[in-house]
Amino acid sequence: MKKLSLYLFAILNFSFAQQIFFSKFGYDDLILYGPDPTTTLFLKVGQDVDPSKSYLVLKVESSPVLNFNESFITIYIWDKPVLTVKLRRTQDEIVIPLEKFSFAFSEFLKVGIRASLFISGDRCKDIETGGLWIKVLKDSYAYIKRLPAEHREIKIYNYFNLPLEQILILLPSKLSTTELEGAIWLYSFLKLKFNVENISFRTFSWLPD
Repeated sequence: MKKLSLYLFAILNFSFAQQIFFSKFGYDDLILYGPDPTTTLFLKVGQDVDPSKSYLVLKVESSPVLNFNESFITIYIWDKPVLTVKLRRTQDEIVIPLEKFSFAFSEFLKVGIRASLFISGDRCKDIETGGLWIKVLKDSYAYIKRLPAEHREIKIYNYFNLPLEQILILLPSKLSTTELEGAIWLYSFLKLKFNVENISFRTFSWLPD
């Protein structure tokens, strides 16, 4: 198991970044209707986040009949307003820095989206038109920079807190009975805990030189 331990240590001692689309968090395109629509998202990004280098990108489409001089959108993080921008006729790409927020107390990031939409000066008439809407696209994403290992408590569990599609387990080519039992336990734990169907095993010889 020495080779396996050394390999894991090497992995855990560098930081990396991930671009996680909202679709990976389980969200489809979100359509917000009405003069003052609002929604709240919970994004499971983990706690090993470097907020100074992480941000959100919201891709927003707007009803073409809106009065873009009067319509705007506000973004909240943990119920605190962080950004208000006017909507545009073309698709908006809104970047929300996360540098002022701590991720130490929760694996989830709470994101609130509130809009104020106008067509004319008559809100009742505007509602009747059905033209008061915006759409937050599922290809919006969170850009998450991970903290290097020396800045966080290292637990292997932390590295499985994100949406997973497949898992590759690397093992030495020769295993003792105890090591083999440990590999089987790890396979069962990952399959049960994270409901991942595509779990495969490889030996270290599979890695490129």
